[in-house]
Amino acid sequence: MGIGMILVLVAVVLLVVYLVRGMTNQRTQTQPPAYYGAPPAQQTPEQRGAESPRDIVQRRYASGEIEREEYLEKLKDL
Repeated sequence: MGIGMILVLVAVVLLVVYLVRGMTNQRTQTQPPAYYGAPPAQQTPEQRGAESPRDIVQRRYASGEIEREEYLEKLKDL
């Protein structure tokens, strides 16, 4: 009778494990984890506002694309 009780106990434990795993799998399949989010939206030029010519020249000068003399000349032209 001792072996029969052990087998029943093992069967109950396995059943509980099976049910718990089944419930957790269903929950994770129906709801994505909280860290899943939408990717950041890319803004169109209309949304972020068009860059003014002065802004473009300042950006080019700051990044080193143009020299100081050319920068000042372009600012005068604008």
